[in-house]
Amino acid sequence: MRLNILFATLLVCLAAPRPASAGSDLKARIAKDRVQFVDGKMKIEEFHLCKVTVPGTSKSSLQMRSYAEVPVNAGVSRDFLVSFESGMQALMRITIGAALSKGSKVEPHKALDCDPISAPIGKVDLEVNLYLTADGFQMAFVDASTGTTMQESRRWDDESK
Repeated sequence: MRLNILFATLLVCLAAPRPASAGSDLKARIAKDRVQFVDGKMKIEEFHLCKVTVPGTSKSSLQMRSYAEVPVNAGVSRDFLVSFESGMQALMRITIGAALSKGSKVEPHKALDCDPISAPIGKVDLEVNLYLTADGFQMAFVDASTGTTMQESRRWDDESK
């Protein structure tokens, strides 16, 4: 199920029209390493500015921060970190899209049109934080407007059952 959502999101992103200037932006994004090695950890931090495409919603845009970290010696590969973090970003967008598009004719995967930004413009609206270790992972979703944090921790062993 998660793979289907991730695949559908990827197809939508690839098919979405972009301005002519997006070519140079894409080249810069392709050349940039998403993973940084800092203080014995692999880290990813990304920001996105999203336009809300659902008519009649109270917000016209929102900013998201995605953060992930894992100790270098945890036995988690760089590739897995990138894949896992990307999947969580996609899941967050689909979940937010479903909430925003509820009761409208807009499909959840089309409710947000997100573009990467180099840094937040003021304060972010939503965060997804991932902490991975050799034993498992913790996900924390933070809604800045309410201060609400939804957090869950899982063991890797539990994911394979």
